[in-house]
Amino acid sequence: QLEEKKDDSSGASLGPFTNLNFGGALDMRLYFPRLGGPTDSHMGFGNFDIHVSELFLTTNIGDHISVLAEQLLVTDPMGSTTGQDHGFVYAIFSSIPGLPESFAIKVGRMRFRFGIDSKLDSPANPLKSPVYKTLGIITDKGVEFSGFAGPLDWSLGVANGVDSIMVPVVTTTGMPAEVMMDTRNGSKPVIARIGFDATDSFALGLSGFAGKTYPVTSHYGFAMHDMLFNGHTDETRLISKTRAALDAKLKLGSRWDLSGEYAFGRDRDNGRNYKVWSGYGRLDYRIVPQKWSAQLQYDYFDDGRDVTFIDGKSYKDSGTMGLGLTYYLTEQAWIRADGMVDDRGLFRSRDGDVHAPEYLGVVQTMLSF
Repeated sequence: QLEEKKDDSSGASLGPFTNLNFGGALDMRLYFPRLGGPTDSHMGFGNFDIHVSELFLTTNIGDHISVLAEQLLVTDPMGSTTGQDHGFVYAIFSSIPGLPESFAIKVGRMRFRFGIDSKLDSPANPLKSPVYKTLGIITDKGVEFSGFAGPLDWSLGVANGVDSIMVPVVTTTGMPAEVMMDTRNGSKPVIARIGFDATDSFALGLSGFAGKTYPVTSHYGFAMHDMLFNGHTDETRLISKTRAALDAKLKLGSRWDLSGEYAFGRDRDNGRNYKVWSGYGRLDYRIVPQKWSAQLQYDYFDDGRDVTFIDGKSYKDSGTMGLGLTYYLTEQAWIRADGMVDDRGLFRSRDGDVHAPEYLGVVQTMLSF
């Protein structure tokens, strides 16, 4: 859950290991979807999810290797994969002889850096960044090269690629079901990002992606299988994607942060090309620093299809307003309440759809130690 851990020189030492730290994270969420909606409304009012329960270890081996490993404590079968916000296991090799001092290699399962997601608290926040809708995947196994020079920083990752899909089956009792099965993916997705800290308060980023992942299309409402609001991940097949994204983050004094991203690209799906684009903006305000904070965001996603049919209903694009309020018990423990609503119920008609608008409430408790 906490992929990037702070260095803690007070950690214990044992043999060749230094800065040996043990910890954990418990992220619990209660979802309140709109009753009577067209998607997963049957799941009822107040669906409880232990989003992440894990133990982790960080350590250094000598002067040039650091390791992070997380052991996910699975509380239900879906919890092992849902959300893709957990299960990081990687080693970072730095200060490699013959290479620049700033050069580093990260190997393992990680959250690759793409767009504004690399600057936000996305793994621990129910109000998600746009990366999942944009790429169709958040974390993967692979290798990432990175470095910096003055105000510039860069990363170049090569991922393993999605290696499993859902396949429909029929049980021995004649009930339809789906099972996850291995699949060959000849594509090794490439993810790159260049960041520029123009000033202490203003940063820009440019990202690119190419490879095969799950298709993501516009949708209404919320589904537990991917925990996306107003988006649908089709895990039964893979498609080729190219994406580019421009992101920016601006600090306004000591209390305000403004973040944004514009992403665009193409999906190669069933022999056809679709132009896909998205826009995202987020405003953070520290009401009482280190005690209360608020978050307001908006994301818009156009999957490029003229009409996508799911469950007998048509979908084209989706826009979502999100509002969050967080109370910090400590720096690493908080209670958060989030709300999301479909903008077509607020600003735009939905072609006479009587189910508009869709909305979702989330109450989260997050503990890390």
